[in-house]
Amino acid sequence: MMQLARRASFAVALLLLLSVGTASAECAWVLWEQSTFIRGPEEKDKPVLTEYAPKPLGGFAADTACLEAARKKAEEEAEIGRVSGGGTARTFAITTGGWRYAMQYNHGAVMKSDYVCFPSTLDARGPKGR
Repeated sequence: MMQLARRASFAVALLLLLSVGTASAECAWVLWEQSTFIRGPEEKDKPVLTEYAPKPLGGFAADTACLEAARKKAEEEAEIGRVSGGGTARTFAITTGGWRYAMQYNHGAVMKSDYVCFPSTLDARGPKGR
């Protein structure tokens, strides 16, 4: 009876370890958004440059799936910019492993967002303070 209980607890522990390993493998890559706003010449009341903290948008099993999601997100943002009619919106690939959306507003301001894929072991926000 004791041997059966040990086997059962070993099986439960093994299943827990396998499920943790599977969850990690499912999100091997993380899509991050990093946005920057540069004010136009008439916007004297705003800072010249505003950088927003990177934020994670989702996890992916493969880098190719993450890069495809980055491209789609950049194109979605560009389409929203085009529909708004407030300027010129473009998307293009960037060398850091992602896509950039850039909007040049009619009043001169620029908004750019980089959608970049990093391995899940890296945090785009940088090291955590202690």
